Parts: sequence; C-alpha cells; structure tokens
Amino acid sequence: MNSTSVVNVAGVTATVGTNQVDAVQRAFVISGIGLAALMFLLVVSVPATAMRFTAAGRVVMDHQTDLVLSGIGLLLLTALLFAVTGTGS
Repeated sequence: MNSTSVVNVAGVTATVGTNQVDAVQRAFVISGIGLAALMFLLVVSVPATAMRFTAAGRVVMDHQTDLVLSGIGLLLLTALLFAVTGTGS
C-alpha cells in the first residue's frame, strides 16, 4: 500500500528594488576583485609561456612580488570598501 500526501505551497511575492548606490558599490567590488584576479593570473601564467622572453614578459618576471602584493592590496581595499559602505539597507 503506497500512500502519498500532497502539500501545496503558495508562492510569496517579494518586492525587491535596487538603488544607484548599490549598483555603484557592486560595480566597484566586481571591478576590484576582477583586477586583482587579473594580476594574480598574470603572475602565474607569464612564466609558463613563451611570453616571458618578450620585453613585457621580462618586466612581469622582474616584478612578480610587486604584482602579487598589489593584488593583495587591491583585494584588501575592495573588502574595506565593501565593509565601509555596508549593504545599503
């Protein structure tokens, strides 16, 4: 004997809005994280490619530590911006 019960759940509508401050905050946070990730990717990928023999590749190879520290600083600055501005609500 197989007995099943059916539960009907009514959908709850929610009014969600966004304002310009939240949009600007989102843009800065996404840009900061993306730029830091690009710096980390540059430091990791250039030594593994033939690009390291070009002039730009040699500059990246010479300044790997500087780029990593800049990426970490950018992540910290982005986190500080996010913490200071709050959630906007």
